[in-house]
Amino acid sequence: MILPIELHPHEVTAIFEGRQHQLRRPINPQPFQGWSDSDIETRFMHDGLLELGSVSQIVNGAWSAGFIDVESVYGRIGDLLWAQETWGKSPDGPIYRATELEPVDERRWMPSIEMPSWISRLTLLVKDVRIDRLHDISEQEAMVNGADLVGVETGRLSVSSAPEEVGSYRAGYYELWNSINAERGYEWDANPWVWVIDFMAFPRNVDQVQPGAAA
Repeated sequence: MILPIELHPHEVTAIFEGRQHQLRRPINPQPFQGWSDSDIETRFMHDGLLELGSVSQIVNGAWSAGFIDVESVYGRIGDLLWAQETWGKSPDGPIYRATELEPVDERRWMPSIEMPSWISRLTLLVKDVRIDRLHDISEQEAMVNGADLVGVETGRLSVSSAPEEVGSYRAGYYELWNSINAERGYEWDANPWVWVIDFMAFPRNVDQVQPGAAA
């Protein structure tokens, strides 16, 4: 399957630089709204999933087994995602906000959702898709999600997830996530359910990548 995926300029840059190999996107609509962790554990108690560990692992296991009817809009393993990014037109052809070095009138930029597939210059091969909770992101995962290493002060993050180290990629991802998603109703403190997409990047148009390549 071939699907589009909107990427923010910082994601495009990080992917081209080889710093990003994973994406997180809010699940819409959110599953289990109003459910407590114990409610979720009770729901799947008889399906043999509790031994998987955390509530996130239980939910992902239930989704993988078909017990949760939530369809991934980012495909499955082996699918291709062609990147839509902020772009513009010039006499020499399309330009891309993430890597355009020359000053450009802001009014010339077109939203990523309007990018046609033939202009796309980046394709992602899906290596894995799973369900997780936002706060369960690890330090290593935050780094490969393109976050910057930033300093941390006590109380900077919610108590349940605040790292203690002086510098943290998770703190950088906290800032990155909220800058994009807080106004959309998926702020960090809400700990929303998210899609986690692991991928291999190909710096070329989707028509030049074979489905399942290097899978």
